[in-house]
Amino acid sequence: MKYCFIMPVKTAGLLLVLLFLSADDFAQTLSQSPYGRYATGDQLPQTNHLLNGLGGVSVAFSDSNNINTNQPASLTSIGAGVTIFDAGFTGLATEYRTDFLKQTGRTAGFGYLAFAFPIIKKRWTASLSLTPLSNSGFTLKDSSDTESEVRTYFSYLGTGGFSSAGFANGIRINRDIHIGFQARYIFGKADYVSQVYFPDVGTVYRGGRVTSSKRISDVDFTLGLTLQHRFRRPAPKIDTIIDITVPNGYVIKMTQKDSLHLKFGALFIPSVSASATSTYLAESFFSSGSSSFTDTISYTNNLSGRYILPMQAAAGFTLANCYNKWLVTTEFRYTDWNGFRVFDKVDSVRSSYRASVGFQWIPKPLEKGKYLSKMRYRVGGYYSDGYLRIKNQAVPEMGVSIGFGLPFELQTYARKVATSLVNISVSAGQRGMPQQNLLVERYITVGIGFSLNDRWFNRTRFE
Repeated sequence: MKYCFIMPVKTAGLLLVLLFLSADDFAQTLSQSPYGRYATGDQLPQTNHLLNGLGGVSVAFSDSNNINTNQPASLTSIGAGVTIFDAGFTGLATEYRTDFLKQTGRTAGFGYLAFAFPIIKKRWTASLSLTPLSNSGFTLKDSSDTESEVRTYFSYLGTGGFSSAGFANGIRINRDIHIGFQARYIFGKADYVSQVYFPDVGTVYRGGRVTSSKRISDVDFTLGLTLQHRFRRPAPKIDTIIDITVPNGYVIKMTQKDSLHLKFGALFIPSVSASATSTYLAESFFSSGSSSFTDTISYTNNLSGRYILPMQAAAGFTLANCYNKWLVTTEFRYTDWNGFRVFDKVDSVRSSYRASVGFQWIPKPLEKGKYLSKMRYRVGGYYSDGYLRIKNQAVPEMGVSIGFGLPFELQTYARKVATSLVNISVSAGQRGMPQQNLLVERYITVGIGFSLNDRWFNRTRFE
């Protein structure tokens, strides 16, 4: 008598293809914000498109059919023995406006990749993930007149960004207490070019260009906790009899008790001093037609230093009925940007908070019904007082979101079925306020994610 582990060939092939594509796609720029000049770049949400539809709430949210890489303690809520593969793609349309100028832009690319699998059934679940953290994709141009009425031109260019590869573990202490731990390898490179030049006056004035590159390579850690309490309500008044069709075609009747579940979630990411290297090059040139560099002013290669990344703490609550027909989830997150440093230098950042709320509704999660009654409908909103300090002013950010979960069933091991989801999210937001005399950024983000559930690690017995 022998045993073997079965992994479906089609699912494994899809995983390998997406892993191959992600190596190049993660280098794409998913942001065009001029605010990417500061800190580690424009900060991207580390949530999948299910959570994006809920306003980005994650700390107290869990789902048996989806991976929440932001809260490692939630991994234990994944169905027993189920393996989940989750990948997402993101599209972004932006508008930038000042009192005198208006500009639009669009970009799209690979969003995230995650894979969750059981270690000990119903006790220990692990996950691997690849997620972008920030992008520095921007192009800025400006001009001004000097005292001698010579027009001076300025240009600023940023490319690249930072990402993380995470390994998370969720452990179930008992039915209501779950803990989690995640280690993330942070890596990436950001390049910046600043240039001043005088194309209107030939070789009379000398221009200059500064090119700098910074790399990060280090590990940070995340600690997570979820606590749950169940409120039982009087059964005779609220119990309902529902019909459920099981895979063999039989219809069974069961009693649904409409109890309430209250879940508390907490998260802590300590500050980390990340290893980094920097390359700096300053050059001068005459602006005669095509730029011809004539002198190297300063050059430093592979200078070692540190990025002091900020501490984060978050807490939130989720209230739901026992079958998740509806749920309300909230989150409050604090980030201590005051301690942020780049090679011992202070940047234009400040400590900030973000408050989020989300609502999900499934019309008929268990009963027979039309497809629309099985869909997940989501709405959310968020507000942040802003982690940037420009011209001595905070740059707040706010937005709203909607989302949809489209369920479908895939046949798994031994003719069993598992519910997978296509998650769609649309977010609209704004950063900066017109009355601040700062750049106002408005954006619409559209995302689609595929959460594929299967059973890969099943023992098959044969003689």
